[in-house]
Amino acid sequence: MAQASKFPQLYDKAWLEGQYATKSTLIIAAEIGCSDGLVLQALRRLGIPRHSLGMRAYVFPLYDREWLTAQYASNTDGQIAEMLVCSVQAVLKARKRFGIAGSTKRRDSLSLQDKAYWQELYATHTTTELAVLFDCHPESIRHMLMIHEIRRRRQGKVAGGDAATAQRWEDSQEEICEKYMAGTPMTHLAREYGVSTTAISLCLRHYGIPLRSINTRNTHCSLNHEAFDRITEASAYWAGFLMGDGHCHRDPPRLALSLAEKDRQHVYAFREFLSSSHRIWHHHIREQCGFSVRSAPLVAALETLGVTQEKSINGHATTLAMNRHWWRGCVDADGSLGIYPDRRGRGMGASIRLKLVGARPLVEQFMCFVRHYVPNCQAQVHQYIPNMWECHLSSMPARTVIALLYKKCTVFLPRKKHIADSIFDNQFLLPLWSYQAHLSPSQ
Repeated sequence: MAQASKFPQLYDKAWLEGQYATKSTLIIAAEIGCSDGLVLQALRRLGIPRHSLGMRAYVFPLYDREWLTAQYASNTDGQIAEMLVCSVQAVLKARKRFGIAGSTKRRDSLSLQDKAYWQELYATHTTTELAVLFDCHPESIRHMLMIHEIRRRRQGKVAGGDAATAQRWEDSQEEICEKYMAGTPMTHLAREYGVSTTAISLCLRHYGIPLRSINTRNTHCSLNHEAFDRITEASAYWAGFLMGDGHCHRDPPRLALSLAEKDRQHVYAFREFLSSSHRIWHHHIREQCGFSVRSAPLVAALETLGVTQEKSINGHATTLAMNRHWWRGCVDADGSLGIYPDRRGRGMGASIRLKLVGARPLVEQFMCFVRHYVPNCQAQVHQYIPNMWECHLSSMPARTVIALLYKKCTVFLPRKKHIADSIFDNQFLLPLWSYQAHLSPSQ
């Protein structure tokens, strides 16, 4: 209905039939300010038949061979397209369809000029600017320069304009190098001096200044590239969380995290952990949010902890297999916990459950971690779907492990921490097994 209020003519069959009788869809679209596709949709919606080939020659001259041949005697493709309110590609297709040779006006205007004329123009213009001036393709200009044996400027070199402009560019190159070495990005330098980033890059290479790596090149966004170099509660937790919901790529080195919109505060918490200022995107249709960073040191540090690009197939912990913060991150990402009705109808009618899903090596490591603190746990690892495995804990082992993971912690997913706190508050459930004696100071 929004389109109906904006373009009411496209819902008036009598008006559209009258316009389409003498005009093409492109001309109608240009007159009312919409796209050609909307006009075609209106024709189909109102049941108006498309023009036959003979009728198109009447309303659209691109289907009239005689008219098109006559126009090419004095006009170029661009001029004909502007005259008919259509694209240059449509004119080229029509010319090819009828086998009509292109206009000689453009070729003559290029070939009649001598070498001195081209040298004078090329000294103050780029090939793209000359192509616009002569209404032709830049390749045609490059061809004329080759015919007259005019040496091309190297890529990225600025067209001088005049001697003063060229001299200003030469004088500013040392200043550009100093600013780049002080940390100014190439994009900012290109914008400041009115040139392309290629020109800045070639200038730096000419003076022998090495370009910054991809990790530090875009300095307009801050990032702690050493966030995972030292094992802390926060780094262990986020490494485990990335094992489940993170995306880690080697080439190019990129780290990304995307979650449901309801967990957007957790995305902000991860960005704060990385000391990052990268933008967080929000997809309102999918109800997701996330962000990504490029950093080879972060990717390399995570790979040493087991978070690799192939983590969904053979992911496993390397040095954090007995770290409870790591496993809390894994459970927050790909696990679930809660109080569920006892389907067997035993006991108090409720059961505490904990589940973790992941690659088989990871889930088997989690069971070793559980049996270290609950030796009598009988839970087993089962295949969930191809390449994905799961384990279920219930009753006393589940509550013990939940207490082990979520008691006395500072980094967690708020909604799962709330569920864990509700389990601790239900005193009528199974008594809490004392796990504090089994914790080492490092855990």
